[in-house]
Order: sequence, then structure tokens, then C-alpha cells
Amino acid sequence: MKFRITTSLAVSSLLVLALRADPIGVQAQAHGLLVYPNQGPDSAGNETGVTFDDNSGVIPGDGHATALITATRTGTDASAGPDHVGTSGTTTLFESVEASMGHLAASSAVSAESNSNAGSAVFFPHGHATVGPWSGPTARFDDITTVYNANYALGASIPVELTLFLDWHAGFDLGTAGINSALLSALATLAVDGAGNVSVYDLMQSDRPMSDWTDVGPQTLSFTMANGSAFSWYTSLTINTDVFLAGTYESADLFHFPVVSASAFSNATIDITPTSDLAGTTFTSTTGHVYGGDTPPDVPEAGATFALLGLGLGGLGFARRRAQAA
Repeated sequence: MKFRITTSLAVSSLLVLALRADPIGVQAQAHGLLVYPNQGPDSAGNETGVTFDDNSGVIPGDGHATALITATRTGTDASAGPDHVGTSGTTTLFESVEASMGHLAASSAVSAESNSNAGSAVFFPHGHATVGPWSGPTARFDDITTVYNANYALGASIPVELTLFLDWHAGFDLGTAGINSALLSALATLAVDGAGNVSVYDLMQSDRPMSDWTDVGPQTLSFTMANGSAFSWYTSLTINTDVFLAGTYESADLFHFPVVSASAFSNATIDITPTSDLAGTTFTSTTGHVYGGDTPPDVPEAGATFALLGLGLGGLGFARRRAQAA
């Protein structure tokens, strides 16, 4: 079963944009959970669950944030109770996240395997491995970006476009036995203060092996800025990769139970750069980062007729001042 949802809101007018409350910078965070058969002192019932976290925190300015978790847990449930008799299992997880201005990426892989240790005519495989959001998105950047074109007067209308496109490669293998399950999802969001937001979302879940290149999007947010002014915006990426073992097996031959396993992976990347239909338009972060790589000309100082708009002020504010001066 596979679902895809896209939403969008586009604005084609001059905007009044306020300064962001969020700090300008980048953040990456990874979170995972492993549940495996165990009767150790920290176990609950016949399983133990362990969480793993790595969070870069907000790195201000034009930085590079990373987060990484990787872990393996193996255990045995040798209880004589009615459930999970003679079961051993291994679970693994991996998640690598990075964030910089205009670029977000996350890679993940999870697996779970369960084996019967014999001693019973019934085998109850169990194991769970997942990586996904804990608090907030997997990766995010926030910025205030100045729009400038030296070929036009300050305050002239400059069309701006931001296009959200998610390159997502994901798949899973539920093995040849069991009623195991897998769930993979990816969500990307782009928002411009005062202009709206767009988002793309994709979900995979199935009871059969599959792998798929999935390009989600594009979704475009269009608006107009006064030349020399700035807009506040952010882009975020959240992924979830999950496998869960299930089922009940009975056999008269205690030594011929199946090995029950499941695995999944997900790789997601967003690269986003502001663009304009007007040649020569540059986009420069308040941090100094230049989108597109070119070195922009300096924005001129305010003249007697035109007041250079400060960061976060859009065209309507400029138009109102000009009308009052007239």
C-alpha cells in the first residue's frame, strides 16, 4: 500500500515579511529504538527496548550540522512461559543526518531477525527496529535571504520562486516467512513567512518485498519581493524507517523453524535554491551564504528618494512609504 500527499499555497503579490523568531542556522537530529528478546534486569516482560539519540543542536550561521546513530542489540528469551519460548534475536539501526543552507539529507537502515532456540513446538518471533522523529524534524535550516538585482531600482518588484523537490529512495524486505510489517515515510516542508508554505509527503507499507525510487514533488512557492528587501524562510525534512517482526509458528520438528527477518532502508535529499525570472537576481543569506554560488554585487546604500528596506521588510511596506512621501 502506498500513499502520496502534496499540498501547496502560492502567493503572487508584494509581501510584508517579519523577522523570524527561529534562530538563523541549521540543525540535525537522529533518534532510534531497538526492541529485542531479553530477560536482563532492564527488560520488560521478555523484551528490552533501548533508545539512541544524537542532536547537533542549532548551529548558527552558515554552518554544517550532522547527527549519527548506529547500534546492534542481540538477546535471548529462554523463559519457560507460554510466549516467546526459546527465542533469540538481533536488531540493528543506522541513521545519518546532515543539514546546511539549502541542503538537507538523511540516510537510514533498520533490521530485525528472530530465531528459535528449540525446546518448544511453538515459535514466537519478536523484534522491532525503528528510526524517526523524536522532537521536531530530522533536519532543518532557517534563513533570512536578501533579494537584489543591480539592473533594477531599489523597491522594484522582483519575482521569486522556491521549488521543493524530495529525492527519496526507499525499500524493504520482509523475508520469506511471517507476517512482519514495515513502514517508511518522508515529509518535506518549505515555508516563507508571509507567503505561505508547500509540503510533500510519501508513505510506503506492504506485506511484500519492494524497493522504489520515489521523486516527490515538485511543489513551487511563488511570490514577489521589493528589490533590496529580504524574506524569512525555512525548509525541513523528516523520515521514519520501521520494521516489526510478528507471527506464530508451530512444528513437530523443533529444529526446523524458519529464520524470521525484516529490513528496510531510506535515503532522502533536498537541495533548494531561490530563483527568479529576472536575469542577474542574487540571493544572499544574512549569514553571508550565497545561493547559487555566485558573488553578488553589494546592495547600494539608501538614497534620498528610496529608503533601503531592512531585513524582513517586503514590497507593501515600501509601497506604503513611497505613497506617503508622494
